[in-house]
Amino acid sequence: MNLLKTRFPTILGLFFFVVTVVGTIFFFQGKSVKTNPEIVPSKIRITNISDNKFSVSWITSVETGGSVEYGEVGEKLTNKASDERDSSGTGKYLTHHVTIEKLQPSTSYAFRILSGDNQTRFDNNGSPYAVSTGPVIGAIPPSKNFYGKVELPSKQAADGAIAYLTIPGGSTASTLVREGGNYAFTLSTLRTSDLASYVKFDPSATISNVTIESGQLQSVSSVTLANSAPVPTITLGQNTDFLSTAQTPSVAQVVEETPSVLIVEPLGSESDVNIVTTETVTILNPRVEGETLTTLRPEFRGTGPVGKMLSLALTGQKAISDTFAVASDGTWSWSPLIDLKVGVQKITISFATTSGTTQRVEREFVISTSAAALDPAFVSSPSASLNPVASSAPIVREAMPATDTAVPVTGVIENTLLTAGAGLVIMVIGATLLLL
Repeated sequence: MNLLKTRFPTILGLFFFVVTVVGTIFFFQGKSVKTNPEIVPSKIRITNISDNKFSVSWITSVETGGSVEYGEVGEKLTNKASDERDSSGTGKYLTHHVTIEKLQPSTSYAFRILSGDNQTRFDNNGSPYAVSTGPVIGAIPPSKNFYGKVELPSKQAADGAIAYLTIPGGSTASTLVREGGNYAFTLSTLRTSDLASYVKFDPSATISNVTIESGQLQSVSSVTLANSAPVPTITLGQNTDFLSTAQTPSVAQVVEETPSVLIVEPLGSESDVNIVTTETVTILNPRVEGETLTTLRPEFRGTGPVGKMLSLALTGQKAISDTFAVASDGTWSWSPLIDLKVGVQKITISFATTSGTTQRVEREFVISTSAAALDPAFVSSPSASLNPVASSAPIVREAMPATDTAVPVTGVIENTLLTAGAGLVIMVIGATLLLL
């Protein structure tokens, strides 16, 4: 009898101990992984892989902030890159497009997506996403532009959507749809799916696919490269086949074989002559061949036909390319987002004429040694924010987070303190019951 009286409290104490432990584990486990499903990234894609950069894009159900933490495989992910639209602060968007730059060629990198106000981490089934940059490739082929506009069903510009471009044998390129619904790619910098070389294509026959993603609507369109400058306007929510659509020049584009010259009498200086001009693009800075520039991020400027899409390439110690449009006042300007190296560089501006030929303007310049000690003289212009650079490895890489909720995050002090506190309480309760 005395034995039963002695053992009963002990057994009861053990029972309460086990129940408390199990309940606490379930409570804190559910608490640690619970997150707002509206900030969970979906349609995650890795694109624009080159020898020194790659892009990560995704969408969320609600407008929220997003960024990427990254580092070389095997090292801590201590670096962070923000959305391309976040020049100051963190904006909230349905679409998210982050380009990670200043990377090393042929190197493997790991990254996680940070989403929401609390910067919740999302990875690939418990492990960081991984991507490898490509090797350095030699000379860039002749430039060819690919551009167009996207509009909503309401005919408003689809600013902030993401455009994805794929052509046979090539990796996927992506870019944000900019102000006015404009998007643009430079086909000459598209890489093959193995990233080893620039993709080859037939400018008059190759068929490309353009996917537009706004977070709420999506469109998929097919178009030949012969009909890609510009691509007919895409309406979000509608899938369109432009293969049978051929652009024909309007009456305004048909000119006589010998353009007329209108002369105002009496003939005087050049300002007195009104000439029917052809398409011309100029470079005003640097103004002369071999000019020395004293900033690592110079502002290149020039003139051109209003709305004309220009392709820019910088060659020298660094190979940089971009595509942008001439402003409404007939001028263009562009600044690099990274520092140029000291030494001789060359800027090349190329564009397609209405007759279908490609024209180029080139100029060499020198970044002086004094530029390294100076702050950049100019800030990058908005027109240069397009990033249609080299593209991704297998055509489109899509991945979903490990679960519909957040992946448990290591190193969060709140969960550690709660678990330690719960363990201490359990030990006290168990010890008390065992002594009864």
